[in-house]
Amino acid sequence: MMATFLVSLGMMSAQASVAILVVLILRKIFALLGVSKKYVMLLWMIPFLLLICPWKWSSPVGFWSIAPSDYNKDYAEYAIKQWQGNAWIGDSVQSERPMEEIRENDVENIEGQFGADVENSGTEYKQESHKKLGMQNALQVAEMIWAAGVIVLFLYTGIRYGILLRKVKCCVQKAEGVYCVDELPVPMVLGFVYPRIYLPSGVEEAYLPYVIEHEKTHIRRNDAVWKLVTYMIVCIHWFNPLAWLAYHLFEKDMEMACDEETIGRIGVEEKTQYATALLQLATGAHRIFAMPLAFGEGDTKERIKNVMHYKKTVKILAILAVAIVLFVFAVFMTKNTNESEDTIDAGNVLTFELVQEIEKNNAWTSTDFFAFENYEQEEGALISFRELEYNDETYSL
Repeated sequence: MMATFLVSLGMMSAQASVAILVVLILRKIFALLGVSKKYVMLLWMIPFLLLICPWKWSSPVGFWSIAPSDYNKDYAEYAIKQWQGNAWIGDSVQSERPMEEIRENDVENIEGQFGADVENSGTEYKQESHKKLGMQNALQVAEMIWAAGVIVLFLYTGIRYGILLRKVKCCVQKAEGVYCVDELPVPMVLGFVYPRIYLPSGVEEAYLPYVIEHEKTHIRRNDAVWKLVTYMIVCIHWFNPLAWLAYHLFEKDMEMACDEETIGRIGVEEKTQYATALLQLATGAHRIFAMPLAFGEGDTKERIKNVMHYKKTVKILAILAVAIVLFVFAVFMTKNTNESEDTIDAGNVLTFELVQEIEKNNAWTSTDFFAFENYEQEEGALISFRELEYNDETYSL
């Protein structure tokens, strides 16, 4: 089952990568048209959804030919159980003979049971057996590397966040939900259920209204939650550099969208003072972990430029931007019904429904199929069926 998960994970990552490239292009177009960053944020939701959602809606004009959810082992496990119940292979599967005896004799037994169509299957069987073992070992190594990467990233983030929480324990309340901390480098929001605004003790009074309003906008928009969720998604796909690029740009666009909404609340005439506050409180570095939401975080130059050029998106552009978002969503969340059906019916994949049909028609003894065995020292001999021919069609596991 883990192998199936890794295959599905890789497919989700590949499909999301295509969506990320499309969003990068549309992001540039939106910037040239002067479209608000809040619409770009909607675009970013699409690749992040693809990174965690293996399912696609079926459509005659769907974009994908297959969805990650199409890869599952339920039908394979069911098929093997059915085949194990048949007399001609049951003894081999359930055999408790010594491993060496099984290795020497079972290929001949299979040849006798399946006839002339599997001549020279002994050599082929040994080659396939070694390939199978090699693939299993490779998958086990891949599983361990992937899991280790996820664990390291989560531990790193948890430790950094824990250190930050210790720093803000010694704080003084300045207003409701607003606290001052001596050792804090920049203003930030911490907390998910009950978020709080933390300010460095040395922040100038002239900047406080802008800083507090910015952080309150983050809280109203639930940006801390979105940032955490997207970070966890990227940690699962840590092996994909495009996923990290998407997260980095998503953070930047989130901050700029928050800047725009804040300017809309305090008034466009205040954007020069707001930009000055950004410049004075810039962090000078971009954090890669999920929290916190800091006032001066990100590309300060780009944020100031965006603030100074800010103006409300005209209605026609807003409608066009939403239409583009919906279109891109529809494209990337659909699979082609005809192609998916052809893939199954043409015999590329043995389905659960086909196994039921063969069982219902009692056609196992008349079905022509080829088999090879895979040995495991601790578990004995396992039979894995590679190809099956039924009603003049070839199906594969």
